[in-house]
Amino acid sequence: MTKLEKLYSTIQNLKELGLELGEDLLKQTNELEHEIIRKEILPVISENIEPIISQIQRELVLVVDYVPNEPLSIRFTQAQLFGRNGND
Repeated sequence: MTKLEKLYSTIQNLKELGLELGEDLLKQTNELEHEIIRKEILPVISENIEPIISQIQRELVLVVDYVPNEPLSIRFTQAQLFGRNGND
């Protein structure tokens, strides 16, 4: 079981036991979820997509929209439209 699965399972178990998750605990779980995604999930996604995307010979920005239980949506735009880092 991954850390993310453990986090979700723990939250679900607490709810099933009838415990209310206070604002502080919700904030902490959201921060932990964000950290796990950033440090563990995104590197795996990068590692898996790199061999495929390296076939493209231009800069682009990929946007992945993920909604649980819905099809994944991926679209792209040319990086020049947003600046080099995609944050402009």
